Amino acid sequence: MATAQLQSAIGTAETRLAGLLMGETEQNPQVTQARAELAALRAQLLRQQANTKTQAPGGGLASTAKLPALTLEYMRKARELKLRESIYDSLTQQYEKARIGSIDPGPQLQVVDRAMIPEQKAGPPRRLWMVGGAFAGLILGLIHVLVWTKFQRTLRELLSPPTAEVEG
Repeated sequence: MATAQLQSAIGTAETRLAGLLMGETEQNPQVTQARAELAALRAQLLRQQANTKTQAPGGGLASTAKLPALTLEYMRKARELKLRESIYDSLTQQYEKARIGSIDPGPQLQVVDRAMIPEQKAGPPRRLWMVGGAFAGLILGLIHVLVWTKFQRTLRELLSPPTAEVEG
């Protein structure tokens, strides 16, 4: 496993060096430092590979005697990875909920006073309006009858031809 970590670190260092060389010259102190780190990592990888070859004749692979222990370690690491992934997912969901909650403050309405049933009926006094309407209808009806009959009588007198009075 340490070999894989060293190879990953070497890849990262090579990428960093390539990025530096795009904008810097060979004499730049950062380029020089990156080259030194890369050389140190490669030397460490070579030493580790040499140690592994002397210990395990399988060409750097673990021997079959260590396989159960390595399998157990792998299972533990896989379980720990799943646990950390679930924790990460949970925290991400909580973060999203908090972010959405901070954006939307909720309803802007506030109940000042609760509604209560009134003690007395409010509204127009219906009996008074009914009596007043009946009285107004009676008065208007009388005025209409008087005016209409007077108008008809006057109209008949104007339209009728004058009649000669017969003496007799």
